[in-house]
Amino acid sequence: MGDKKRAAGEVGDICLYGNRQTGAGWIATAVDGQQAGDGEPREGRCFTLAVALAVEALEEMADWGRYSWAWVYEPSGRRRAKVDLMSPGYFGELVWEPAPVYEIDLSKLAEPY
Repeated sequence: MGDKKRAAGEVGDICLYGNRQTGAGWIATAVDGQQAGDGEPREGRCFTLAVALAVEALEEMADWGRYSWAWVYEPSGRRRAKVDLMSPGYFGELVWEPAPVYEIDLSKLAEPY
């Protein structure tokens, strides 16, 4: 997150975990690297509530304005949706798009023995 170029108004990312059977969990990461949430799915918690809790956490971590937004990543990590922090809405009404995919060359991360 730290070196990633951010768009105007973007305050962070929300990653969702779980499913309808296990419940929803979340981790919110602000642009400055602060994190909240434990990602642990909670029985009976829906994804709409998980997004709302993550938005509250972002509000506590950062001072954001009227046109602030965050990316919400679905549990599979394959899709993301832009969420208006002033009115996050319902999970089922989010407009999803493919999440970016990053390829990492492992040979450049580790030195040979």
